[in-house]
Amino acid sequence: MILAMCLMATMDATAKWLVEDYSIAQILLIRFVVFLGVAVALAWRRGWLATVRSLQPGLQVLRSLVMLAEIGVFLWAFSLLPLADIHAIAAVSLLIAVALAALLLGERVSWRLPRAVPACS
Repeated sequence: MILAMCLMATMDATAKWLVEDYSIAQILLIRFVVFLGVAVALAWRRGWLATVRSLQPGLQVLRSLVMLAEIGVFLWAFSLLPLADIHAIAAVSLLIAVALAALLLGERVSWRLPRAVPACS
């Protein structure tokens, strides 16, 4: 767990450093090429058809585009804000999602959920 936390912090610090010299599109390209390599390796073990088959391919494409936009905005934030501010915003993002689910979607939020969210982030 400690190693994972250190690697995530290192990855964010590296992204902050890269944003100074490279465009966000270049960083995203390299990042997703690496992800593609990992995905191909996993697909090879599991089988190509089982990996690429989706019951709802439209939603799968939408999910990919949303992830691309989210990581792009996160990298853009590195160019605008200090690293500590970005981490503070990321830390409360789950609480914001819970609050918006209650306000916008009308979901019931028990008193336990907001207390559990910080343990998960």
